[in-house]
Amino acid sequence: MIRSTLSVSKRTPLASRGMVVAEHPRGADVGARILERGGNAVDAAVATAFVMTVVEPFMSTVAGAGTMLVHLAKRGETVALDFNGMAPLRASGWAKACAGTTTVEEVLRVTRDEALG
Repeated sequence: MIRSTLSVSKRTPLASRGMVVAEHPRGADVGARILERGGNAVDAAVATAFVMTVVEPFMSTVAGAGTMLVHLAKRGETVALDFNGMAPLRASGWAKACAGTTTVEEVLRVTRDEALG
């Protein structure tokens, strides 16, 4: 029998100008360093995302989707950035056509038929 144990090994990198949280310590460290050197939260988030792509490529990627709230202090404004992926317009028709298929061959046939119109 294989037994797993919980091992808490993460630490919070310190930055006097904010906090960076990431699934891997190297990502958080890089983001915290960006803040320490005068970068803003967006700079830190982008740098952290690049590091996470390297240290956890199976979990994170800069090509991923997401949502970000950014407060623009000088303008007194908060904006939402939506960088979620969008499915092609015909995807919903394809999904409906695939409903009830039970084999890979059926899905491939539906996909071909939908692509050919």
